[in-house]
Amino acid sequence: MSQSQTWLEIEPLVQLLCCSERNIYEFKSKGLLKPGIHFYAAGVSGEKGRHVYSLELVRDVLLEQTAKAAKLKAKSASIQQVESYDEEQIEQLSRRPEQ
Repeated sequence: MSQSQTWLEIEPLVQLLCCSERNIYEFKSKGLLKPGIHFYAAGVSGEKGRHVYSLELVRDVLLEQTAKAAKLKAKSASIQQVESYDEEQIEQLSRRPEQ
């Protein structure tokens, strides 16, 4: 862990990143925030106790997730809607003009 990183408990972390504690917990449960890299537990067992997070590394994860979401949104916006017709429109289209 680099000494030049800013290490914070969750309350000041979420304030500085303008996100919720729930976001942080979801990223941890999805494995996006890894113990020993993005955060450490300040306790004897290493599991319980206060978790301290790297502001810079957590911000990087948030930026990566934002970029992925933007790509998915752009991709889904590029998919065109399928045309649909009701029965009357189908009948009109299927009639051949008389010659």
